[in-house]
Amino acid sequence: MLDIDCLTYSLSDLKIAYNWVDENESLIGNDQNISHIISKNRIFAAASLLMLHKKSWIKLVKPDLPYSMNGSDEILIDATQNISLAADDVGYQYRVYCP
Repeated sequence: MLDIDCLTYSLSDLKIAYNWVDENESLIGNDQNISHIISKNRIFAAASLLMLHKKSWIKLVKPDLPYSMNGSDEILIDATQNISLAADDVGYQYRVYCP
């Protein structure tokens, strides 16, 4: 899956990201932080350029993508933050980068 909301600077950046995801059966996204919620400074793979291998989505128990609230009533603003949180919870390796 590729969700692209931003313009990448070069085709080679997309190829590097794609190859990493394919080789590692994981996910990659540009780094993003939401500083206006309770757990500040939690970097996650953002939807603005997210590649997700199908096997990683299955291994992460198919996390939901709509925004949601966790047990402490903290709003998770970005839908794809749930994917990174699910990966963090089980120690799943993924990559974030600044495109």
